[in-house]
Parts: sequence; C-alpha cells; structure tokens
Amino acid sequence: MTSNKGAGFKENNKKFDPLNQGSKLGVITEEKTQSSPEEQTKEMEKGVNFLLEESTRLYKDRKMNIALEKAKEALNKDKTLRKLRETHNTVDQINMDLTFSVCLNLALMYEANNMLVEALNTYEYIVKNKNYPMAGRLKVNMGNIFYKQEKYVQAIKMYKKGLDQIPKQYKEMRMQIMKNIGHTCLKIGKFNDAITAYEEILDNIPNHTICFNLILC
Repeated sequence: MTSNKGAGFKENNKKFDPLNQGSKLGVITEEKTQSSPEEQTKEMEKGVNFLLEESTRLYKDRKMNIALEKAKEALNKDKTLRKLRETHNTVDQINMDLTFSVCLNLALMYEANNMLVEALNTYEYIVKNKNYPMAGRLKVNMGNIFYKQEKYVQAIKMYKKGLDQIPKQYKEMRMQIMKNIGHTCLKIGKFNDAITAYEEILDNIPNHTICFNLILC
C-alpha cells in the first residue's frame, strides 16, 4: 500500500512505468511522429488553403505586397503537393479546384500590384488549361488589363471572347461585358460598333448613362 516501486515508479528516472515497458516507450513515440503519405498530403493541402486565405485577408487589409508573396507561396506549395501525389501514385486525388483558386488568386494579386504582364501570363495559363472548362470567362479580366494598358483593340477582342462564354440566362453579366465593349469602342472612335453594343444593352436593361453615350455616338 505504501510502496511505489510495485506500481511502476522508478526512483532513478522519476518515470511512471506501470507496465515496465522501459525502452519500448521511445519506439512508440518515434512511430507516432512518422506520418503516412496520405497524412502528409492532407497537411500540405491545409497549408495551401491557409496561405490562400492569408493572401486574401492581406489583400482586404490593403497589404498588397505581402498578399502577393503569400499567393506565390501558395502556388509553390501546391506544386509540391501535386508532385508528392504523383510520387505516391495518387494523381486522381489532386484537388483541381484548389489549384485553380491558387492560380486565380495569384493573377488577381499581380493585377492588384500593377504587375499587368505577370497577371496576363497567369490568366493565359489558366485559360489554356483544359482542366478548367469555365476559365474562358476570365478573358474578360484579360480584357480589363488590356484596357488599362491602352491596348483597346486587344481589350475588345478579349471582351467578345469572354462574352461568348457567358450563357444567355446571365443577362446582367452579359450586359456588363457589352458595356465594356461599347465604352472601349467609343474610346477609339468606332462609333458604329459602340452604337450596336449600346443598343443591345438598352434592349435588355434600361440605363440612363447608356442612353447618353448612345446619343453621343
């Protein structure tokens, strides 16, 4: 009742060892630190998501430079994650939605930092990827960048390609793109094309500003 040795307490190392496992304890601890390939990929995927969330949070806080760095880290980590899945023959488990989000966020962060060439290159990579069939809509984003660069002909081209990707039931979205086309045509003196765009908008959605622009054309 009073002895602690029988209960497994050893005076020499002050360790409670009721089953007299001794050195076996170290082996058990070592096994727990080793994670399986599945656990490694899950942890890495969590890391990518964390960096993605950090980037968007920093963007909202107007910390554009740091937001871009986090976006780049997320891309690099996602690349490492995909390589790890390829190594362990689990390519079918690659999260394409996550990769798309990482690439899109990077393009947006480049744009926010006025790195327009880099943003265009990233958008181009997404649009050309056959794994993202809906990515064609991002050509509107590319059109906006060309507009900022005063490359109005390319901007109109991209707006029209983006418009082709939008189903007819998304009327407001389509009319917003048509407005971009009309404004850009007006910018370079293509008045007939601008009139066509503005008239199509007014046939679907009444808008006083569009009426004024149409009168000017």
